[in-house]
Amino acid sequence: MARETPEHRLSLADLTRTFLRLGAVTFGGLGATLVLIRRELVHRRGLVSEDLPHALTCTRLLPGSTVVQIVAYLGWRLRGWGGATLATTAFLLPSAVVMALLAAYLPPLPPPEISRAGACRRQARRSRWRQARRSSRVAWRRQRASEGADRRRAWAASSKRE
Repeated sequence: MARETPEHRLSLADLTRTFLRLGAVTFGGLGATLVLIRRELVHRRGLVSEDLPHALTCTRLLPGSTVVQIVAYLGWRLRGWGGATLATTAFLLPSAVVMALLAAYLPPLPPPEISRAGACRRQARRSRWRQARRSSRVAWRRQRASEGADRRRAWAASSKRE
């Protein structure tokens, strides 16, 4: 049931329009969104000034998106359960529409198994190359060391003969 407070100056249509606009322009995380919500509901309309810090404190403890929970709380505070439902739906609608349009018009990505298999093949190729380089260096060093040892033995043997 809606509360009988001065906050009822905002009709359900205005509440929906406000959160629809906020949902369309807010991105960048919790801080940026809270600034825009505060500017719209507290400074511009003079509503819920004491409720925003309280909403942030309460919703930080809950799992899920803090911004969506704050929007639901403010919708409930302004117009009851109907306001919470409309505010949350209006806030999420623009991003859902953008995602649906992107999914409809962008070419599909390859299935994750194919992408992972390609990445695994590339990684295996790189590993084999590194291992071959490393083993060829080691083999070259061993060869040089054995050639040096042979030379030292030959020199030692020749110096004993003299």
